[in-house]
Amino acid sequence: MYMKACLLIWSFSSLDDGQTAWNQTTKDCPLLNKFVHPDNFCGLRFCLIHPGTVVTPPHHDSEGQNTFVTGKIGLKMWVLLRHVNGDNLEELAWDAISLCSDHDMTKFKAETVTIAPGDMFYLFTIQPPSMFHMVYTPIPSLTLGGHFFLWDALHETLVSRALDCLNGMLFTNQDHEHTDETLWRMAAMLSRLPQEEIAICSSGLGIKEPSEKATQSNSIIQSQ
Repeated sequence: MYMKACLLIWSFSSLDDGQTAWNQTTKDCPLLNKFVHPDNFCGLRFCLIHPGTVVTPPHHDSEGQNTFVTGKIGLKMWVLLRHVNGDNLEELAWDAISLCSDHDMTKFKAETVTIAPGDMFYLFTIQPPSMFHMVYTPIPSLTLGGHFFLWDALHETLVSRALDCLNGMLFTNQDHEHTDETLWRMAAMLSRLPQEEIAICSSGLGIKEPSEKATQSNSIIQSQ
C-alpha cells in the first residue's frame, strides 16, 4: 500500500507549476553553489498521522499553495469555510481574526467533505489557496497529500500571502518560509509561457496589458 501511495503522490508532480519553473529556469538562472532550502521541493508530499478525536482549528495554508489529500487509513472530515464576501480582503482579514481566535463562524459558510480510504480530495478545484478550513479526525487515520503552485491560481496565492503578512501567526498552522524562491523562479519563467496563459495570470493579478498606443510609443523610443 505504501508503494502505491508514493506512486500516487509522484503522479501529481506534473501539476506543480512551481517545480516546472525550477526545471525550466535553472540553466538561465544557475544556482552557483547556492543552498536551496528543501521546503521548495518537499511540500508536494506530506503525510498526516492523527489519533482519534483530534480537531485542527480554523486556518488557511500559508504561502498560497494549492492542496490535495487522499485518505489511506481512517476518516477525516474536512470543513471548508467560505467567507460571505470573499472578494474583500479587508473584511476577510478582519473576520478571520474572530474565526481563528474565538471560532466565530457567523461570517463564513461551512461545507464538510468526508475523506475515507481511497478518496481523493482535490482542494484546488473547490478550495482556493486563501480559503480557511478546519479538520476533524474522528478515528485514527493516515492521510497523504501535497502542496503546489498553479499559474491559474496566482491571484488567490496573492490573497493568501497578504493574509500571512497581516496576521500569519494566527491565520496558519504551518509556515513555509522558503517558498519565495519558487515564486521567483515562476516570475523568471513568465516570458516563456503561452500568451493565453500570461493573459490569465495578468488578469488574475490585476496587471493590465499595455495598450496598442503604449506599445507603439515604446517602439518609437527604442528605435530612436
